[in-house]
Formats: sequence, C-alpha cells, structure tokens
Amino acid sequence: MLLPSFSSKSSSVKQAIASSSLAPSTVLAPSSGRSITPNNPGSFKTHQFMETITSSKPYSEMEAIAMESLEQRASAMAAATERTYLAAEKISNSQVKIHKAYEGYRQAEGKNEYLIGESKAKTAATLQSLRPGYHRLGEGMQRIEAVVNSEINASIAAFG
Repeated sequence: MLLPSFSSKSSSVKQAIASSSLAPSTVLAPSSGRSITPNNPGSFKTHQFMETITSSKPYSEMEAIAMESLEQRASAMAAATERTYLAAEKISNSQVKIHKAYEGYRQAEGKNEYLIGESKAKTAATLQSLRPGYHRLGEGMQRIEAVVNSEINASIAAFG
C-alpha cells in the first residue's frame, strides 16, 4: 500500500502514524478516583453492631431485651444493606455493559477509520498510477489538434 504524499495540512496524519497515545497509564486509568483496583482496594474494615463477646457471663432481663432489640434492628439493617449492595452491584454491572458496548463501538470505529484511510490510500495510488496515461492522452490530443489545425489552415489558404 502506498501512502499519499503528505502536505503541510496533514501534519496531524503524520503524527498519528508516528506516535500513539495508548500508554498503559492512560488506557488502564481507573474510572473514578474511588474505583476499586489493586492500587485502591477500598477499606477492609468491617461493621459491627456490638462488641465481640469474649467470655461467658450472666445477662440481666434488661440486657436480654436490649440485645433482642438490637438484633431486630441489625436484621432489618442487614436486609436493607443486602438489597442496597445488590442494587449497587446491578448498577455497576449496567455500567460495565455500557462501557463494553462503547468500547466495542470505539474498536469498530477505529478499525473502520483505518479501512477508510486504506481505501483512500489505494484510490490515491490508483489515481497516481493513471497520471502518465492521462499525460499521453493529452499529448495525443494536442498532436491531433495540431494536425487538424494545419489541415484547416491549408484548406483556408487553398480555397480562400
């Protein structure tokens, strides 16, 4: 494939061929400053509703009622938290679907842009290869025109 001759207007094309901005730090940059990655794993702290019981001891009736109340609140919060995280996971999965679809589009667009450029370059090469033929056709037409003009001038001279 022949590349077309670059004019000063196409310096961006030259740069696109000579360099790339696909550095790993750019391509693999996190989606946000809070994205979970090996370099930003998030917190490993766990939530506890109460202190861990580390030894056996007797509890009063009031302590039992308070613990049961805490258990009900903890169960309700756990169920709500589970639903929240499930919804957040589904949102994240939706973001992945959107991202994958967009990246698929970008891949297709990049390939298509290359194919368009390749097609244009082939057309330019074909047109360049036709130039000598057009030059010969033009010379032939000039020779025929000169012959015809000469015959017309001779006819005018002979018949006045």
